[in-house]
Amino acid sequence: MDTAVAIATAKKVAKVANKAIKYIKADNDAAYGLDEEVSVVLMGDGVAYVGTTLVPREYTTKDGALTIAQTADAIDWGVRLVAHPFPVESRLWNGPDVIANNQYRSMLASLFHDLIWGHADELARAWGVSRRDVLTWGNGVLYALWMYASADSVRGRIEARLAWMACEFSKSWYHTVKKWLGLHSILFALLIAAGCGTPPDWQVVEITGTNAVLRAMGRQVEYKQDISSSEAETGGETNTSPTIAESSTVADAVDFSALNWCWGGFNGKDAKPVDGVEITALKVTASGLSYKWTRGGCEKLGASSPTDASCIACLFVRIGGKWQGGKFDWVSTSRTTRDFKNVRDGYNGWRADAIEAADAYAFVIVSKDGRKRTNVAASGK
Repeated sequence: MDTAVAIATAKKVAKVANKAIKYIKADNDAAYGLDEEVSVVLMGDGVAYVGTTLVPREYTTKDGALTIAQTADAIDWGVRLVAHPFPVESRLWNGPDVIANNQYRSMLASLFHDLIWGHADELARAWGVSRRDVLTWGNGVLYALWMYASADSVRGRIEARLAWMACEFSKSWYHTVKKWLGLHSILFALLIAAGCGTPPDWQVVEITGTNAVLRAMGRQVEYKQDISSSEAETGGETNTSPTIAESSTVADAVDFSALNWCWGGFNGKDAKPVDGVEITALKVTASGLSYKWTRGGCEKLGASSPTDASCIACLFVRIGGKWQGGKFDWVSTSRTTRDFKNVRDGYNGWRADAIEAADAYAFVIVSKDGRKRTNVAASGK
């Protein structure tokens, strides 16, 4: 090989290496924020166990970013994971490692994986398990969500398996691999695939708030815009931020002005709906009710954290064509069920047989000062 060819080859190699280094650095430096709550329920053999320890009934990380709670069906234990809103600056979520951060399936999976791995030490101490057990469990969550979001995509399913293998390989040397190896970790994972075992067969049975993941993908560019603007002062290039549609208030299932605040000792008739808050899937039984947070949470109504039960649960029953009701309990974001004990006990004027006498139900959550509220969710009998 003559000198000219050698120099040309060296330049090509250096160019490829430079691109790889930039990619790995960009992947590690990425940061995303979450503007609304994302919740997922997983079921399957062993999903509610970290090592051999059953996850707590409910645990929220000290920074309020992640709630992990037990759930169950008629057969087995499951787990509910709730990612609460957090800013880009918290750097809790950097997106999928190695694979480009431009696919919904990988972004959804990385949200909970990053939160679990990022809080691994705290979770291990709180639950009395090893850090390695927490990381292994987090890898299973990553795989289940990636597979769920991949639908019929063959490529997505292959990516899910590769990502799981890479994380299984890297969990013992997490910080080193995450910061420096990047792409090499996944290549090495392929070589040791035979020794990685099989990912768990966990299923996503419920998921809400996933539009927040799509918005986060756009906001990453906005975050880079802030960085590149400062670089522009020294000659760097500036990116163009995409336009993100603002969230809007949700239509009430029942006309809010038709609700008569006659029971419960609280009048929330002047409460105004808050942008970016939505409750859905109201279900009412003889013993209580349940619902889902599709967007936002009690924090948007003034609660200090997902477990702060400082908002007012208000139920209305339609009897003889008239909506009657009011406050019957306190509520937090983390609790999406309420029993009717207070109603049965005639709390502040509540009619004890109101649930049986009604032919339809409406539910709304109001701030304790009576100024803010969610949309009104409704259910037939």
